Amino acid sequence: MIGYKIMDFDRGEVKTLFHGLNGSRTVPRFVWLDANVKEGASDGTGKRKYTAGWHVIESLEDTEAYLARFTNLEHKVIVKVTTEGKRWKKEHSPAKGLWLCERMRIDGIVKFSPAIVNRFLNREVI
Repeated sequence: MIGYKIMDFDRGEVKTLFHGLNGSRTVPRFVWLDANVKEGASDGTGKRKYTAGWHVIESLEDTEAYLARFTNLEHKVIVKVTTEGKRWKKEHSPAKGLWLCERMRIDGIVKFSPAIVNRFLNREVI
């Protein structure tokens, strides 16, 4: 499955929004990444439990719509990913077309936030 993911961008690296990989929020691009798949993960409210995995949205349009719900867009990017292995729908998600998967590869950045673009244009370190 080809999909999209919202991530943070800092000093040329992409980072997960919340949970990290092997103790770091910074994740490599162009290599396969295995999720820490576990049952009984919480969505933050503590009300709903689900099986954790990489969060991936199936279309760029749905990803952009979900990104519009964020208040702090300063470091946000949308990356294109390829998934393999098991994947399952995340029930009760505010994002349309959200899937969880056990394996993904970040294929590249497809959209930078306006704040990042402005810093590029001003030749600032981002």
